[in-house]
Amino acid sequence: MSTSRPAKLSSKTIANHSVQLLKIELLYFEGCPGFEETLGILRNVIVEEGLEARVVPVKIGPGDSSDFPGSPSLFVDGEDLFPTERPGQGMSCRIYRTPEGMKNHPTAAMVHEALAERSLVS
Repeated sequence: MSTSRPAKLSSKTIANHSVQLLKIELLYFEGCPGFEETLGILRNVIVEEGLEARVVPVKIGPGDSSDFPGSPSLFVDGEDLFPTERPGQGMSCRIYRTPEGMKNHPTAAMVHEALAERSLVS
């Protein structure tokens, strides 16, 4: 799948009288050590918040990585939930600054806060 930058997504589109689920893309490369932890955290936050959302894992390959901010990365509406000043890290692990120190995944509190900043959760 060729996805160097996710397409713009619509979280609240009304079509045929039904609201589409919020689509959250989890970009990763095969073997990413932070992928499973991030996926679990994201799913837990969705359940805890009662968010109408689906998580779409997007596997990035070497040919797709020019604008890739590193693995794992979370995107909603085509925007990185954790924008970095160093975009285009390519096929590398993404490191998150957490309250517990540097980790290869964001914390649940960080994911919740990033979604709240976009008025997706309260």
